[in-house]
Amino acid sequence: MPGFEEGRLREKLQFPAEVRVWQEDEGPTKIAASALGDRGIRTGRVGLEETAPFTFFDHLRGAAPGFECVSADAVTIACRGRKSAQELELMRLACEATCGVFFRAVFASLKEGMSQEDIGKLVEGGFFENGFARRSACSAGRIGGACRTARSSRKD
Repeated sequence: MPGFEEGRLREKLQFPAEVRVWQEDEGPTKIAASALGDRGIRTGRVGLEETAPFTFFDHLRGAAPGFECVSADAVTIACRGRKSAQELELMRLACEATCGVFFRAVFASLKEGMSQEDIGKLVEGGFFENGFARRSACSAGRIGGACRTARSSRKD
């Protein structure tokens, strides 16, 4: 995992686990190959899920030439296609909240000349009014950008 996310992951761990991180000048594929090698695994098949970028696939082949990289779609797509009742309820709630915020709080208030930050504040306010007080991706006007919530730690 990227080094800047290590603290957040460790806060969420519910059992002891080895965590390997890479810094921005390093690559995750070398870390993955090293982790497998440290366990004596240097050959075999590695399944990559469908959204993994080709560059990851290509770099992993270079970092771990003893592995055959194959598609893991048959496993990952089947797992994603099955949702529990709780997952479905959370998805419904997220859709309702997002649609409500954007249709009521944002679209109704848009005016010519508004900045990305102005719109981000509308989104933030809309989520807050709907009982979602946690920082959204639009905090600080980051619409379409990386979600700060996903990367933040309680210490941030």
